[in-house]
Amino acid sequence: MKKVLIFIILFIINNVCLSQTSGVITYGLKMSEIKKSDKIQRNKSKIFELVREEINNIQTVLKFSNEKSIFNEVENMEIDDNMKGIRNIARLTFKIKSKYYIDLTNRSVIREHEFDGINYHITSEINDLNWKLINNSKKVNNYNCYKAVTTDSFKDRNGNVVNERVIAWYCPEISNSFGPLNYAGLPGVILELEIGNKIYYASSIKLNNKLIKIDTPKKGKTILENDYKKLIEGSINKFKDSR
Repeated sequence: MKKVLIFIILFIINNVCLSQTSGVITYGLKMSEIKKSDKIQRNKSKIFELVREEINNIQTVLKFSNEKSIFNEVENMEIDDNMKGIRNIARLTFKIKSKYYIDLTNRSVIREHEFDGINYHITSEINDLNWKLINNSKKVNNYNCYKAVTTDSFKDRNGNVVNERVIAWYCPEISNSFGPLNYAGLPGVILELEIGNKIYYASSIKLNNKLIKIDTPKKGKTILENDYKKLIEGSINKFKDSR
């Protein structure tokens, strides 16, 4: 009986330690192979090839501690002036011109983004994607990960609804429920994320039992996600009308 009690206590302590894990994960970016039907059109564009190459030079970082996380691009101060435009296209493609704050205690997401000279705090709830857990596993940076798939929808610049297949490889060994961008809710941190042909992959994983302080943004204009979308749509329509 005594041995059983000791086992239960150790099990509880172990799970508490896991739940309190903090960490810093660095992600590299890449694009999957282009379909043959797309190659003919895209090979005509030198800009696309430059963007594709620049994507490989970008790193992003996820910091998490208990119930909070922040995801953003790792700043690179040594960008050639001639490549800044290419870098911006790459950042837009991977949606990393924003910083993403997640708080699981109130299931909130704050996306910090600058538009028209104003720093916005775009607030929304964590997207309850209908994840399908699949019994497939693989190693990502020497961690055992399992596959989850879903479909995410968004509107393109022309207002058309686009559905993209999302594949996440999550790690139950790291029980915190975070990932790149605003993706969260799986039973383990996402170490690899594939959205369409865009891939975020963990290149460095540093775990720590000490809490990392994650502060939500202070300076900026708070706006709801739907109101921000209307603001952008209004600006696009105004630009079209002016032309």
